Amino acid sequence: MDIDGSNPKQLTDRGSNPQATAEWLIYQMRSRLWKMPIDGGEAVQLSDKNLIRCAVSPDGKLLACVLAAPLPAKLAVIPIEGGAPLKVFDAQPSPHMPPHIRWTPDGRAVSYVAHQNGISDIWSQPIDGGAPRKLTDFKAKHIFTFDWSRDNKLVISHGSSTSDVVLIRNVK
Repeated sequence: MDIDGSNPKQLTDRGSNPQATAEWLIYQMRSRLWKMPIDGGEAVQLSDKNLIRCAVSPDGKLLACVLAAPLPAKLAVIPIEGGAPLKVFDAQPSPHMPPHIRWTPDGRAVSYVAHQNGISDIWSQPIDGGAPRKLTDFKAKHIFTFDWSRDNKLVISHGSSTSDVVLIRNVK
């Protein structure tokens, strides 16, 4: 659509977790990544791997994704043109796949949420290799989402979820 919201154009009727660049719409469909021109056109599958939850690098040349299978999940970096992963990294121990991944503003690392013992923290994996580094050290609660500001600061939505279950019987 135009910047004022006029002239909307539907690009696809399927997929989830969209990411956009100036040229491409990248989205997930059935554990595969696809891309299509941002102005519309033919969609192209980027990889035959189970890649989900992608993030576009700051320079627009790479995608960081969760490699969902085989388990345990790993982090993968692929070229935006598609193909086999250029790099694959073990994510920190977590009973869940990283729900969110983001590139650091300088494009030199991929950050993600890892859950351990009921607490979530943000870790950073340098893409040139080396050990991941823990960026936060929370003592309780969960990270719902996070992102990086342009001046290299973390912005985090952090808290706890509450839910109740009620059994209702004999309703007439």
